[in-house]
Amino acid sequence: MKLKILSGGQSGVDQAALRAAKRLGLATGGAMPQGWLTEDGPRPEFAAMYGMVEAPTPGYPARTFRNARDAVMTQWIGPAVSSGHLRDKPYWWQYGRPFYPTSDLSALSAVEQAGIMVEQLACFPSDEIVLTIAGPRESLFPGIGAKARVFLMMFLHEVANSRLFS
Repeated sequence: MKLKILSGGQSGVDQAALRAAKRLGLATGGAMPQGWLTEDGPRPEFAAMYGMVEAPTPGYPARTFRNARDAVMTQWIGPAVSSGHLRDKPYWWQYGRPFYPTSDLSALSAVEQAGIMVEQLACFPSDEIVLTIAGPRESLFPGIGAKARVFLMMFLHEVANSRLFS
């Protein structure tokens, strides 16, 4: 069984997820807004770097909708009070996909969340499990990208080396 990580490509948690997954040798992908939009400017190079695709319509909802559709569940990293958290949840609920938030980015939390995620992923027998990782952008929560990357390196290492994927 393989693990693939999707993201929306935005600064902060999205890019931290892509970098951590790539560093761990995991497959990556996801949809980005039309024009490869990020708050740091267009990032078309993410297509080659991370397997990202451009959403067919402008704005963030199209990419969020697609990433919700293409994953079995989402791990939200960061404060649950952000506008993105409130906006994104309904997309996953529409598809009946579990949505797991965590705001505790400690090492212990990474291991605990990984254990919960492995138990949930075991319910989805498939050759490839697709997980979306989302969270706030860097400008809304300065430093979230660096904190998320440390958390995600531990979290994804634990998940990828679990009984499901080894």
